[in-house]
Amino acid sequence: MHRQRVLHRRKLPQPGRSPDHASGLARYANRFEVGYNAFEFLFNFAQDYDDGGFAHSRIVTVPAYAKVFLGVLHRSIVDYEAQFGQIPLPPGVPGVDS
Repeated sequence: MHRQRVLHRRKLPQPGRSPDHASGLARYANRFEVGYNAFEFLFNFAQDYDDGGFAHSRIVTVPAYAKVFLGVLHRSIVDYEAQFGQIPLPPGVPGVDS
C-alpha cells in the first residue's frame, strides 16, 4: 500500500501502540459526509448498505489541515491512477465530478 504523509510532520505512532489510540482496527467506509463551520471541518465515515448502515468514525480538524488532507488525497489518487488506470465511479453517486 502506498501511503502519503505530510513531510513536515513527525512520524505518527502505529494504531494500537499508544494509550491514545482506542483501537488498531481498520474501518471500511463507502459513505462519506463532510460538514464545516467557521472554525472546523467534520468528516464522517460510514458503512452504507441496502439493508441499512451506520456511521462509525468522525474526524474533526481545522480548515488548514482539511486543505492539507485534500492535497494528500488528491496526490494519492493521481499517483494511483497513473499506476493502475482511471478509477471508475459507482453509478448514481451524487455530487461527484468526474
